[in-house]
Amino acid sequence: MVGWVALLTGSVAGCTPTAENRPQLVVILDTDLPVSGQLLSDPKISPDAAIDTLRIDLLDDTGASSGLLTVVASDPADWPVSFGIAGGSGRVRVRARAFRSGWAGSGESGGESVFEPVDALTVGRVIELDLPSDGVRRVRAVLRGDCLGVPSSFADPAQTCVGKGNESVAATQGVEVLDGHTPATEIGTWARARDVPCSGSAPVGATCIAGGYAVIGEPSLSHVSDGILSPYDPTPARPVAISPFHLDVREYTVERLRAALGASPSLLVGDEMPTVRDLASETLRTCTFLGLSDDGHDAYPLNCVSLAAARKLCQQAGGELPSEAQWEFAARGRGQRRFYAWGDDPPTCCDATFGMKYGGCPGDGPAETNGGPGCGDHIDATRDGVLDMTGNLQERTRSALAPYEAPCWGGQGVLDNPVCQTSDSTHAARGGTWSFSPAVAMLALRFTALDQHHSPYLGFRCAYPDVGAKP
Repeated sequence: MVGWVALLTGSVAGCTPTAENRPQLVVILDTDLPVSGQLLSDPKISPDAAIDTLRIDLLDDTGASSGLLTVVASDPADWPVSFGIAGGSGRVRVRARAFRSGWAGSGESGGESVFEPVDALTVGRVIELDLPSDGVRRVRAVLRGDCLGVPSSFADPAQTCVGKGNESVAATQGVEVLDGHTPATEIGTWARARDVPCSGSAPVGATCIAGGYAVIGEPSLSHVSDGILSPYDPTPARPVAISPFHLDVREYTVERLRAALGASPSLLVGDEMPTVRDLASETLRTCTFLGLSDDGHDAYPLNCVSLAAARKLCQQAGGELPSEAQWEFAARGRGQRRFYAWGDDPPTCCDATFGMKYGGCPGDGPAETNGGPGCGDHIDATRDGVLDMTGNLQERTRSALAPYEAPCWGGQGVLDNPVCQTSDSTHAARGGTWSFSPAVAMLALRFTALDQHHSPYLGFRCAYPDVGAKP
């Protein structure tokens, strides 16, 4: 039976585990993902991309683990990780997985509790190696960010991901035999883990949302859906790469509507026109549009408007409604996983515009697009200065509302600028609203927005492409 000889972390140049004169295989594992220890010194790294744990399993002929190592490797000095396997004859199969412990679940091996990585948020690969019958053989393999979320196959012959363009190759490939010096660690060199700045100027009233990597969804919010207003949990978490784009700092206002229709009177037709406020109606009394000739609500966000109208208004301005992934990427701090625009502190009535009907907060209807009342410890502003994503109005997106595991969300691995598209007449809305409680203001939650519904709780903002940008 094969077995471990020793485990080393950090610099391993010219170093081999001690095993007296036994033949042995020395495996050196590296990764191009960043580690959590780099986050304070390099603010351009997405926290969602940082790992802190490496799990190594020896696999038997059935694919089951016949022995495992779990290595805490959160500092660049911990890498590469080296371990030895007693030699002999035949072939050994190693499964290596790099991940963040906070994403992992709990499992059991040999009667002991162990981290069980989430496949979609893990870089893993299978390595098949011939055991030396004498001497010491040193080999190196790199766990690459481009393989994040790409599963390995344990059928014979085993298939695994070794890099971009080689997502399913034989497990014997992508292994470097070392005759001398060990290459320096590649920690933190995965380009997608870092911010990608905008290449063009933002439209008036918008700001740059630098591109990069993030995880959308929130595993801690499983089982929160109510089946109606919020029909799907924000799970399972999905890794995404978002290209740089520009986003309106404020929700689309009544003033912008009046200017748009002044410039193009036939832009909206029939039911596309927003509903005018009707004080005699319980439903329509908090609509913000007072009519084309009334500027009394120009500073207020536009509500009581359909999906089609919102898209036309954004397209006229050179943009489009944001996708659900773009919206969450911007709202939660581009990989910082904020529960609210300012961070994780629960909101009070002074921090955001919400809770007027069901949260005990004062007021009746949406407020001006200023980032909330401003009387508390926080303002409803993201790390990029985008206002009112936690409260005021829920915001329409151009993404159809479907579970994150639905086919429209794409396959495995990192999703490039995903936009779920189906034939349904229901799209996703995001963010809290002036009427609902703080529990509904968590930015990871997903809500129903009927396409034709003129709701006093629904508004929108526009996103604009950054010409020439790449994920």
